[in-house]
Amino acid sequence: MRERSEYRLVAASLICTAIVAGVAVAAEAPLLLVPVSKVTLHVAVDLPGQMKPPAAEGFQLVEVDKAEVKLPAQLVPAIAADGAAGEKAGRLVADIPPRDGASDPRRFRLEGASNAAGASGGFEFKEIDDKSLKLAEGPSPVLVYNHGTITCERVPKTDARRSRACYIHPVWASAARC
Repeated sequence: MRERSEYRLVAASLICTAIVAGVAVAAEAPLLLVPVSKVTLHVAVDLPGQMKPPAAEGFQLVEVDKAEVKLPAQLVPAIAADGAAGEKAGRLVADIPPRDGASDPRRFRLEGASNAAGASGGFEFKEIDDKSLKLAEGPSPVLVYNHGTITCERVPKTDARRSRACYIHPVWASAARC
């Protein structure tokens, strides 16, 4: 069962990449075509080189055949040939849940959203400094991931817990999430 699920994910990713890369730029942005699925598809595709993303604080995918279906999306740096993050946002990342009655393939349009993260409950990472990333859901903080070495001066120098890295602290909770 797991192999089949992984196969569908890889197939969906390849289909999305091929379709997005091959779509000619029309009056609007190219459409993202994804196969109908019974599981959530995790999509990460490079944007066509000539495509200019809309100027917006946030982004969303709007299903062409069902305009009320709006899914949060992120534009992240494309991956360079050496595997490092590129300098420009050139990759679209989104989760596309299944929808009953969807026709194959499902068609989505990338749109700017004035407050996509807050309105749709999307998540966003923000760099606090060179050692920590903050994850927020809209305006609400969720957690901080401390990936760099952080030293606590209150802990004795002989204590192994004085310096540490790769941990999550703090974690915020709200009644809405619980």
